[in-house]
Amino acid sequence: MVVREVEYPEKKYKREKYYDVDFIPYFEEEREEIAKRMNKYIDILKETTLATFMKSLEDIKSYVEKCLMAKHGFALENDEVRHFIWITFWKNIDKYLYEKKVIKSPLKTAKRHYFYVRPKKLK
Repeated sequence: MVVREVEYPEKKYKREKYYDVDFIPYFEEEREEIAKRMNKYIDILKETTLATFMKSLEDIKSYVEKCLMAKHGFALENDEVRHFIWITFWKNIDKYLYEKKVIKSPLKTAKRHYFYVRPKKLK
């Protein structure tokens, strides 16, 4: 459902109902401001992630050379393989944040969906 009923303090009639959107709307400027305010943390995370990811590539290189992907001509130097490893890396971080209850999958909330809308501001 994309709308939800909301309380309104001053109803003229008893049966009046008011609705609002039931998804997260935002303006691009707001998203940019949120990102700007998070930049110092994002910069720390980028550097830490890069160092950790590169170290993990070193540590798994000898294993990857024996895997099925290597038998089909893929090596750790291939972008596709690095992306596959990055996704594994990211999924584990994501899982950790769920376990620590920092975030919750929108698919596991009462709504069981996520939907973000970026409307254009009227000028």
